[in-house]
Amino acid sequence: MPAEMNPTPKAKLLAQSFALAEGFHVPNSLPARTHNPGDLEIGDVGYGEDAGKTIFPDDQTGWDWLYGETTLMLAGQQARHHSRIYSLGDTFLKVAENYTGHDNAESWAETVSHFHGLQPTNTLQDFLDLPLPASSPGSATDEGELDT
Repeated sequence: MPAEMNPTPKAKLLAQSFALAEGFHVPNSLPARTHNPGDLEIGDVGYGEDAGKTIFPDDQTGWDWLYGETTLMLAGQQARHHSRIYSLGDTFLKVAENYTGHDNAESWAETVSHFHGLQPTNTLQDFLDLPLPASSPGSATDEGELDT
């Protein structure tokens, strides 16, 4: 279980964009099947692994772990996924290279940054400096449904 955290609306919003980039909302995708919206590789937490990805018992648990990761990331603390420490000065492209292990990092960075109206060259600090949308995805529910 992730450390007890109270994710901020910004951490939840960032997690929503990660889930989109990872394909969580695509039926039968690996992240969907493993209840792992962040496609996290943090080892077996009691339910096994699939292609190196952690299997969670349900979507909510997967979201909780991803919220924990984005909370750590935005706090400059060591994330569990790939054991990285992110800086608020990191661009979305640098985050993507570290988060994905260079697996299609450019596309991932574009998806995540564009979700927030930014570019891959913008930083995590730029993201934090943005005002929250009036109705931000992930702020009302923890089920990870995207507002459309």
